[in-house]
Amino acid sequence: SNQPIIDLENQVEELAVHHGPFSVELIEPVMTLAKLYLDEDELESATDQLRRAQNIAHRNEGVYTPRQFEAVTLLTQIALREENYRAADTQQKSAFFVH
Repeated sequence: SNQPIIDLENQVEELAVHHGPFSVELIEPVMTLAKLYLDEDELESATDQLRRAQNIAHRNEGVYTPRQFEAVTLLTQIALREENYRAADTQQKSAFFVH
């Protein structure tokens, strides 16, 4: 259904096969994939890809890398958004009981 995501997932899988699952070549496409998921509000998939990117960056470039910083920033945003969903959900429930 979402062709850009499907294409990129395939590209990432192919890169993983040819270069190995922790290849530095994967960081950029995995980060892009995470952002596409974010755009689609697929927070769980976005989180998985960001953790994956973080893991790869960590293995290749050590703990403190700019790429990891971007992943952490986006993970924080997701956590905040998920928290908002929970808060919104709670609001809905209390609104329901008020009536």
